[in-house]
Amino acid sequence: MIIIGIDPGISGAICVLKNGKIEELHEMPTMIDGKKNKRQVNGAEITNIFQKELTNNQEITVVIEQVSAMPGQGVTSMFN
Repeated sequence: MIIIGIDPGISGAICVLKNGKIEELHEMPTMIDGKKNKRQVNGAEITNIFQKELTNNQEITVVIEQVSAMPGQGVTSMFN
């Protein structure tokens, strides 16, 4: 069994566990966007990570961290 854990966001990560052991750990792939050179998540690279695991024909579970603002930070801190 393969489990893919995702910590979403610019400073997040993607972890691939196989049979309970960490096989791969990826920093969240990012790219520069627009004139302000602001970083954003690179969806194409995330797709590549997933496709690499989908070729094994094994059962895959994907777990994504629930994101929320911490008390006192406000809503905008969730999207930095």
